[in-house]
Amino acid sequence: MTRILLSLSVVFILSACGGSGETSDTGGPVNPSISYDKLKAPAPSASVLRLATEEELLLLLKNGVRRDVHYAVGRPIATQQEIENTPVASPTDPQSGTFFNRPGDQFSGTNVQVGGVDEADHVKYDGQHLYIHAWPRWRTGEDLMYWSGESFTPDRIRILRTDPASATATPVSEIVMAQSYSDTLEMYLLEGANESLGAEAIVTLQAPDIFDWCGLGAPEWGWYGGDNSIKLSLYSMAKPENPELSWQLELDGMLHDSRRIGDMLYVVSSYIPPFALFEGTPDERSPAAFGGDLDTATSLAESAIADLSLEDLLPSYLINGGERQLLHGGEQCLVNADLGPYDGYRSLHYITAIDLRKQQVTDTLCTTAPTQAMYSSTDAIYLVANEAANNWDDSYSVLHKIGLSGEQVNYLASGAVPGNLGWSTPSFRMDEHDGYMRVITSAFDSSANPDHRLWVLEENSISKTLDVVGMLPEEGSSESIGKPGEDIYGVRFWGDKAYVVTYKSIDPLYLLDLADPSAPSIAGELELPGFSTYLHPLDEGYVFGFGADPESDEGGLKASLFDVRNPSLPLVVGEIKMTGWPYSDALQDHKSFSFVPTSEDQLRITVPVNMGEGSELIDNGSSELTLPLGRHAHLLLMLEINGLAGENASLSLQGALNPDSLGSADWFNHYALTRGVMHGDAVYYVDEPSVWSALWLEPGKVFGPF
Repeated sequence: MTRILLSLSVVFILSACGGSGETSDTGGPVNPSISYDKLKAPAPSASVLRLATEEELLLLLKNGVRRDVHYAVGRPIATQQEIENTPVASPTDPQSGTFFNRPGDQFSGTNVQVGGVDEADHVKYDGQHLYIHAWPRWRTGEDLMYWSGESFTPDRIRILRTDPASATATPVSEIVMAQSYSDTLEMYLLEGANESLGAEAIVTLQAPDIFDWCGLGAPEWGWYGGDNSIKLSLYSMAKPENPELSWQLELDGMLHDSRRIGDMLYVVSSYIPPFALFEGTPDERSPAAFGGDLDTATSLAESAIADLSLEDLLPSYLINGGERQLLHGGEQCLVNADLGPYDGYRSLHYITAIDLRKQQVTDTLCTTAPTQAMYSSTDAIYLVANEAANNWDDSYSVLHKIGLSGEQVNYLASGAVPGNLGWSTPSFRMDEHDGYMRVITSAFDSSANPDHRLWVLEENSISKTLDVVGMLPEEGSSESIGKPGEDIYGVRFWGDKAYVVTYKSIDPLYLLDLADPSAPSIAGELELPGFSTYLHPLDEGYVFGFGADPESDEGGLKASLFDVRNPSLPLVVGEIKMTGWPYSDALQDHKSFSFVPTSEDQLRITVPVNMGEGSELIDNGSSELTLPLGRHAHLLLMLEINGLAGENASLSLQGALNPDSLGSADWFNHYALTRGVMHGDAVYYVDEPSVWSALWLEPGKVFGPF
């Protein structure tokens, strides 16, 4: 196979979406059979996916190059939709519980989207050791050194042994990452056979960045100029004081997301083959130098791609620095069944299965189907793309279901529903339960107001389709999810129920009954000021919520406890308010929350908050803390829900772990790398790279930094 050397002389990473005609095998100038002005983006399609032939896949990718050239030189292109500029799914709002607390455990772990489906994070805990991604460049300004060619302090993973009885921690060792400018470094833990001894290995994922889904939209010439690869490393924890690299996988492509289920890690990525397209031109990085001269640009493009084989455009991987291997063969990529000769796509999307314990790549699934979002259950990953429009008739969302069966990933079915997954965190609008996929989409009604509907889909294994078996509201129904003009700010599915928060001036909380998949209904509604962006249902009939409090004149936050035991009459039974322009990473990242039940009656919660001068903490109407003028603080709020086993539960503020009692921390200095970890009565507050701690009953007595 002829590998193409990366050159910044156009980082032309197949950033197109349209098809064209035949290609030339001669390497000459423009093939006269190519009609660049007919190239178009393949729209999201609910057609059943099929395996492409080598010829089809090669044409699709080369047409992607041609379409990028046509676009970048300044010519119009036939595009059905530039989906890359619509909202991209992020691994945020949780759906079904928290991945922590094996039987008998009393420590918190990563708060995840679906119970049993672990997510990568910057902080992990196994009951024995804290593992922290230290990101020094953001603290010191060393990120600027990279661009000037100077050396900088590399990222590292700090390992600290905890002593929950005294709420202290002791640094044990560090793993210094390779000297590279990696904006993304996240971790998993691989449990050992003896869980009481902690993790068997640390699993790190290192990549240049978490990329948006690529394949459609305007080509970003400079953005894709790096040598994009994903590095997965396993470090043995047999000797925590000296963790050793035991296995390493380097995979071509750009990281989107990942999930761990047991020993299996599923990496979701895209690959855009890099090569020099306009080498030797006045500006090798951009076709804009051609000043609209399409003939010259296309001639160079045709010369560059004429002799490329399909193997030149496929990703490879290597293990422990060994020989490169192709990730898959030329006839192992899924495409839309209705793929046309003028379609072109600039990237390949992948789900790669990796057995962490066996240390091997076990399977991979390749598709060129337009993709923007993903959702993972314990049994399947759904890849989703939106066709955006301002009404229900023209907008739709396509879902492709990929089955996860241990070491194998298999395409199962495709389907579509009207509407789009919204402007914020589409993943939390999806949930799979008892074989049904539930999706909430939005569009505009005839009065140009946001309108929302829930769809229930079921897989037909014979036709390989996802068929709609239920919807809410039904056609002609007077029911609605939200008042006129209200958008959706929070969704949480929980078994056969769903909770939806809409907002415009008040915060309606809708309770949906999904027990009958063919006839979902609205079971109840609660109106209150503000809106929750995060919802966490509890089995006892309560829901914890966190979000904004617009009643405050200075942009407040609010934690709430809702009693939903009577779905037709939900109640607010507790509120903790923060005033004075506070901020929390938890508004955007559900992994900022930590939960641990200490008994059937009590649940403890931590959430990091940054508070500015004059900020105030109010516990159910009573002021507990006010920061003086000129003072700021990074706090870890410690909340309790008590009475879960009794008649009436309550939410209260246990305290705030404040490492800087004088409140001199920068209010704006937040990183989404703050976490709370609980173990017994010990509370650890990670504001990387440092760790502070306290006992739950003595939050004012702070230990650290460690």
